[in-house]
Amino acid sequence: MMTVADGLARIDHKVDLVLINATGPYVKTVTTNVRLIDLSSQRVIRSVFKLAGYIKEHSPDYIVANLPHVNIASFLAKTISRSKSKLILTEHNTLSQSIANAQTLRGKHLDKLMRLVYPKSDRVVAVSNGVAQDLATTIQFPRRDIQVIYNPVVTPTLLANADSLLCHPWFQPSCPPTILGVGRLTYAKNFQALLKAFANIRKELFVRLVILGDGPERANLIQLADNLGVKDDLFMPGFVENPYKYMRNATVFALSSRWEGLPTVLIEALACGTPVISTDCPHGPREILEEGRWGTLVPVNDCNALANALKKSLVNPPPTIPRDSWLKFTSEYAISGYVELLENIAH
Repeated sequence: MMTVADGLARIDHKVDLVLINATGPYVKTVTTNVRLIDLSSQRVIRSVFKLAGYIKEHSPDYIVANLPHVNIASFLAKTISRSKSKLILTEHNTLSQSIANAQTLRGKHLDKLMRLVYPKSDRVVAVSNGVAQDLATTIQFPRRDIQVIYNPVVTPTLLANADSLLCHPWFQPSCPPTILGVGRLTYAKNFQALLKAFANIRKELFVRLVILGDGPERANLIQLADNLGVKDDLFMPGFVENPYKYMRNATVFALSSRWEGLPTVLIEALACGTPVISTDCPHGPREILEEGRWGTLVPVNDCNALANALKKSLVNPPPTIPRDSWLKFTSEYAISGYVELLENIAH
């Protein structure tokens, strides 16, 4: 969304990026073209009145909200402020899976609130066709009323960062091949399956595994690697600011998720020219890879299938990934989609 905000600001839209709490590693990358508004709230629900105050004071023409809880809070804030702002709600994940795996009672009943709120918005946007269909089914919302705009994943900055020098000893010439995984260390990302597949591969090939990212499953993954006997061939540095130079230099990229919405890392790996192996999870990978045209799809949580696909790619690397595989995920493509959406709503 920062890319969208900056892109809109560069074509003469006045853009505020309103955050529930302005923390995290990406805050410092907000450009000077965008005004950052920090509501300084610890929870989304507690931000509603502050957000209503912002809306009442600044009277934005459009409110583009992201993620279910924030979407609902934005609707409440708009209602409280009696604003005439156009409200656009954006869905990034597979809602049915998020609800099925929710850990809180509020999360398990999120769809009921969404059924009340989403029809009252001015437009609903999904980041993939799979997410759109799942949302329509889950909250009984007309699919025809959901517009798909892919995330602006590939930017000039990404491509430039991919060419940065990578000094890690595992990525030097004549080193063994490296499998790369990137993402939050959570249940949904299922890095356990990738570790088990890696242990399977290590029985036949000398290969290493790098997993970039941090999250609640970190300790469990390290313990599993130790139990599988592959801990010495695993590198987990946590969050890194430039994962793209790792993607550019990795032998193969693996996505092992149980579910997604539109997995950004899969698109980033394609843009970096890295062969990709992905689970055929709901939703995004099949859509991104065009039914397997740009990479191999394997069943979810099938460690043997994942291992076999990775081994095949390691032994017989596929042809170079063409630009056609990621052009529809560029920042220009996405921003033009939002410009068209805003113009349509205005009229």
